[in-house]
Amino acid sequence: MTVADIDAEWAAKVAMRIGERGMGVGCDVSDPDAMSRLVSTAEDSFGPIDVFCSNADFTDPAPGDLRQPVSAWRRIVEVNLMAHVWAARAELRAPRDPGVVPVPERRLYRHVRPAAGR
Repeated sequence: MTVADIDAEWAAKVAMRIGERGMGVGCDVSDPDAMSRLVSTAEDSFGPIDVFCSNADFTDPAPGDLRQPVSAWRRIVEVNLMAHVWAARAELRAPRDPGVVPVPERRLYRHVRPAAGR
């Protein structure tokens, strides 16, 4: 299991709790190139991704304070919205078994083997 966080040290600590099959990676999920590297790193280490759970989000120090600078609002949108788009794009571009169909669900991307004859 690959655990990603903008704080690589934190991701590594969480991954250590998973055990031998855990790996922590530093990743800015608001950066589409970083998300592509994350998917590549995970697949290089563990093989094709079976389940990709994208659950990054955060709020600013004063949620709902409309006086926050535009840059603060953009950062919130980049992490809370666009990070999930970048995750889906990176994960769906990854090579995979042609018999496996990616099925996007809310914050979870799973691979489904279609039933024979369908």
